[in-house]
Amino acid sequence: MAAARIRPLTIGDAAAAASLIREAFAEQSRATDPPSSALPAWRGQGIARALLAAGEAEARRRGLKRMTLRVRLALGENQRLFAGFGFAPVGQGAHPGYREPTFLVMEKRLA
Repeated sequence: MAAARIRPLTIGDAAAAASLIREAFAEQSRATDPPSSALPAWRGQGIARALLAAGEAEARRRGLKRMTLRVRLALGENQRLFAGFGFAPVGQGAHPGYREPTFLVMEKRLA
């Protein structure tokens, strides 16, 4: 598999991006192990690290003091991944239509 290259999406990427998102959600629904948001063929290739590094570089370029993200409570693997990149839990929230929390809010201070 070719190495992934991180770049901004263009309108020409819309169909491929939508297809990839649909495939990832379908994979989650088929998972018999704890769910993950990464497709098996793409795991372990440094894509999350590259995306987070690019996001952090852009946040620093803009002079931001912190980065905040949301991760589904069901995705413990992703929570551990983000914690490994310096994100810490700062709260919880619920997606529309849910009474109980469905996601964890995590933050990384950049200052």
